[in-house]
Amino acid sequence: MNKLIHAVCVPLLLWTGMAMLAPVHVTTVTVSTLTVDLTVAYIATLIYILYYIYLCPAVGLITLPILSAMAYGAHGYWNTDCENKMLWLIGIHVVSWIAQFVGHGKFEGRRPALFDSLTQAFLTAPFFVFFEYCFFFGLFQDLHHECPHFLMMDGTEEVRIIFRQYASLFFVLGVSPDDNVMAHFAFIHNLVETLNSYFSNVCELDLMHNVDRAHMILDEIVVNGFITESNRSRVLAPIAILDKTVDKVS
Repeated sequence: MNKLIHAVCVPLLLWTGMAMLAPVHVTTVTVSTLTVDLTVAYIATLIYILYYIYLCPAVGLITLPILSAMAYGAHGYWNTDCENKMLWLIGIHVVSWIAQFVGHGKFEGRRPALFDSLTQAFLTAPFFVFFEYCFFFGLFQDLHHECPHFLMMDGTEEVRIIFRQYASLFFVLGVSPDDNVMAHFAFIHNLVETLNSYFSNVCELDLMHNVDRAHMILDEIVVNGFITESNRSRVLAPIAILDKTVDKVS
């Protein structure tokens, strides 16, 4: 049920957000005979598209025409005869957020990503929904087949096993079956990028000989089962201070 709420409400949140930003004019760009009024909504859409292409080029290219059409429609909304246009947008936006909170609280039993990471709530949440739509329409089935692996623990609790391979490293997570699979893939990817930043092209030997540092990096990202930090610089800052202290002592 929570996936259905996400599939409906996240695109609504994204579109209403675009529509609310559409009247904010930045500048006018003229290319040959084409003149475009550049707004905050168009700039935000471009950031979304570039970010999604960076995360996954295939999905990013699929989202390009979709997000472009959404942005165009958001601007066209202001040319309609509808009264109280902004009130309608705010109303739909607020109701969609409430539905998200209800979905997380009632069906997942945990707080929304908004309280853990603004980046995940506003940037990557639509990306996950696009991925789910791709799965629904039969795209990226090789990735989809990696998702529905389950393990029975103690004969009572069903846990979803999620795994990803990076070169010679395997990362395996045991999560709730109701959790967003793509969110956990994003977590693994962020963890790998952070390890790469610290070890410079991390390999299994780095983790074997520096298991304490690997645990420290993970503890900076995850606290009490929640992702509390996703910024690589902030994750590595206390470990860099520790390394400098150790170097001075030795």
